[in-house]
Amino acid sequence: MSTIRADTLTDAAGTGPAALTSQWAARATVNYNQSTPAIISSQNISSVDDDSAGNFGVNYTNAFGAATYVVTGATGANAGTPGVLGPDLALATGATEMRSTNTSGTGADFDANGIATFGDLA
Repeated sequence: MSTIRADTLTDAAGTGPAALTSQWAARATVNYNQSTPAIISSQNISSVDDDSAGNFGVNYTNAFGAATYVVTGATGANAGTPGVLGPDLALATGATEMRSTNTSGTGADFDANGIATFGDLA
């Protein structure tokens, strides 16, 4: 087994970060508490809009090149109540509207929503 250790990876010129060209790493992530509401941790997320019970918008710091990216996520349970989380059908390059529901399909706010977005940035 090999081990690679580095403090910083840069491009070949040494002037910027190394670009991921043939790998699909998450380009944006957020752990969001709808109940508070508050961002717990994030990467490439400028803000989250709390629109209504179960509905929130995730705004990207760096937009995607096209609205054909992939969003996946999971929602945490509130006191044992299971939930379902997914994106709305209309994706935009700069934001994604998300919806969390209880098992009856009613919009509900949950304490923990984890989202990862994959695609090419603009």
